[in-house]
Amino acid sequence: MGGIVARKSVTLDNHPRDTINTIISLSSPHSIPPLTFDNRIEAVYDDVNKLWREHYSSQSNTSTLLKDMILVSISGGSSDTTISSDSSSLTSLAPSNSSLTIFTTGIPGVWTPIDHLAIMWCNQLTRVIANALLDITDPRIPNQVKKDRLNILKKHLILGHGISSLDDDDDLFKSQDSDPAYHLHPPYQSLRLTKPDLDVDTHIIPLPSSFSEEEYEFNLLSSLVRLKVLVCNGTFEIDALRSCHSIHSQFIPRSQFNPPFVSQPGPNDQLVEPAPVNNFIQIHKSQLSRSNFLAIQVYQSSGDDDDQFLISEFKKATTPILTSSSFLKFSLFGQSIRLHHAQIKLVNQIQVRGLKSSLIAYQLKFSRGGKCRTNENSLFAPLMKRASESIGDIKYFPNIKEAVLYTHLSNAYTPTRRKSTDDDQIEDGVGLTFWIDPLLCSTPKHEEEEEEEEEESGIKIEIKLDINHTLKRIILRYRTGLISFPVGLLSIILGSQFSTTTNNDRKLTTKTRRVGGILSKLVTEDLVKILAIIGIAQTIQSIVLQRMGSGSTSSEGFQLVYPPRFISDLLLGLDQFEFILLDWCFIFLSIGWIHFLCICLHLLLRAIAHLWIRVSPSSSSSSSMEKLDRIPFSYRSRSSTTPLIDYQTLVFLLILAIFITSYAPYHFGFLILTTIQLVTTFQYILLDIRSRINERKRMVEYNLTVLLIMIWISPISITTCLVWLRNLQEGWYAPFPDGRNVFKVIGFMGLVYLNRIDYRSRKSKISLLGNSRILEWMFKVIGLFSILYGIRYTFKVFEFLNLGFMFLCLMMCYFIK
Repeated sequence: MGGIVARKSVTLDNHPRDTINTIISLSSPHSIPPLTFDNRIEAVYDDVNKLWREHYSSQSNTSTLLKDMILVSISGGSSDTTISSDSSSLTSLAPSNSSLTIFTTGIPGVWTPIDHLAIMWCNQLTRVIANALLDITDPRIPNQVKKDRLNILKKHLILGHGISSLDDDDDLFKSQDSDPAYHLHPPYQSLRLTKPDLDVDTHIIPLPSSFSEEEYEFNLLSSLVRLKVLVCNGTFEIDALRSCHSIHSQFIPRSQFNPPFVSQPGPNDQLVEPAPVNNFIQIHKSQLSRSNFLAIQVYQSSGDDDDQFLISEFKKATTPILTSSSFLKFSLFGQSIRLHHAQIKLVNQIQVRGLKSSLIAYQLKFSRGGKCRTNENSLFAPLMKRASESIGDIKYFPNIKEAVLYTHLSNAYTPTRRKSTDDDQIEDGVGLTFWIDPLLCSTPKHEEEEEEEEEESGIKIEIKLDINHTLKRIILRYRTGLISFPVGLLSIILGSQFSTTTNNDRKLTTKTRRVGGILSKLVTEDLVKILAIIGIAQTIQSIVLQRMGSGSTSSEGFQLVYPPRFISDLLLGLDQFEFILLDWCFIFLSIGWIHFLCICLHLLLRAIAHLWIRVSPSSSSSSSMEKLDRIPFSYRSRSSTTPLIDYQTLVFLLILAIFITSYAPYHFGFLILTTIQLVTTFQYILLDIRSRINERKRMVEYNLTVLLIMIWISPISITTCLVWLRNLQEGWYAPFPDGRNVFKVIGFMGLVYLNRIDYRSRKSKISLLGNSRILEWMFKVIGLFSILYGIRYTFKVFEFLNLGFMFLCLMMCYFIK
């Protein structure tokens, strides 16, 4: 959350203007809060994100607050199980010329996911960030413009040129530029050079336009980190290298079949050598068509390894292999792709168009068959890169055999950004790039062996759904749904308990003799309606979001589309209709969890009650209870002279209210109230065991439902109480300023108190309410809100239940009077 604190500080009135021009955040959820348990966090996010979005999307904005600001978000990727890395994206907050989103899996020299805590002290990452900070805070250039700072950050975080001992040194090539020792190659010749061939300083490859009508792309991969590729005009014999400019290279991890063991650095190690890398350079066809020749300059030192290599190729410009674009079809059936040995190039691209959601993960298997099984002629092992170009999500897989495919692309609960003309050229989904030695499959075979292996030769890539990783990603992203969906169903169950009349009371009590009777009624009568409402809501949401997000803008524009909040914040917040299946899975999973917890809790309390009766029998209370049971329940409810005030509970609740008002957060009071309701439910079960009365069975069901609701929303209070207790442990005794509000739990407090009166007076105020359609529909509406909007606004579910219980208390007090 440090990134949110930094962005919020910029907006404060006492913040000195123009003192901060670059913010680098580590694993900060910028777009949406990780948990929606508190309305204060929601307000902070709304204020900060509104400022950023309005500043960049408004053409007439004259504010200078963010004029020179660069925001960089570095995310740990899949290892971060504290927050969802999807929320670290800045695509909906700022344009690409003012922001940079990068994942640690794509930072050269790091190339690994990092968890939420380790990202603060990961040595590989801190070295890269330290070098970047030193460059952008150069005292010789005190006022660097925003474009220069962004280029410096990209140089360190994307290209990797800031890694110590790997950076290019222009002085090494100065002597070669004046009088180079060169080798002239035929036009458009692909190179395959090893250490003996790399003694020549410069390799010249002519690019005559009349040589071929085809358009080519140039790819180069080398283990030499100190090399240059120059694109030149004119002729080498006349102009030499005077009319040339260098092409930026990119460091990628080295891929070896049998990588050497690298020991972990010890505490006394003075220097940790960077990971071995390869140098990759790609020149697109548009740039090649304007050039006359290429110059490849190499530099070798005496300490270079003997297995140095350089491979380059001119490949015809072709589109990548495309997989199925149907998300549902691709998820259910997967896809298999085969590359025959004649199709294998140095760089092979596959576009997985079906991978459009950050919730789904796929398992990729890379297998080699036939001629490709041996490693004799290959200079490096196959390397795969998974990339989502629109958000800068990159991960490498050296010596690829198996991999988990996923993306962090998600626009849930955020404004939709219109695609620019540049973005239209980027294919949907995730791009896979395979670096494969072209001679990997060139091992000579006998003719008979070739015929037998013809069908299995080449490389096979299989992609299928990974259920295990998919479940982990869904739970991490929508973990609040494990609260909102069950609470919504329990609220509907509670509302159903107020829909009975006196004449139908016998029928209801017969159903509720067993545990979960109301839940069974919900499944048989209301489940289809709930699923239909969810389906309609998901359909409307997907249609609206897709239509509003269509269209494009100019390449320099930053236009956001703001769908209505009541549409965009529904359910999962996604524009894909196929996720209606996931919504329904949440419902069925919630029903199972409720039934399981209800049975376990009821059996546990009954077991404790039976043990209590055996260990501590009370003959007097039992005899008085038997006499009381002989009296009709309706008569007892009207004529009992038992006091209607429980002074013991009332005094305790008053002390608790004073403690909340003066010091403790109201979440602490809620946990105490949950404990009291647990005791009350246990005492009702004790009464039910001693006396078999249908009305008491109904009260057991009612109190058990209230208890389950309070238990299920208790994580909202537990998280706050843990922070409060941690503050006390550290010696910070300052109370929460806006947490001392007893009215936040006044409804729960009143209901718990009235339930205690019901138990002590042996009178049921709930039965006096009769057929209360108001209460029935009130709790059903709260339940539907919890299902439809509870994932995004979990704190509002808590507030609405508090108001609903407050109204229930007023109704009960009215009938008591």
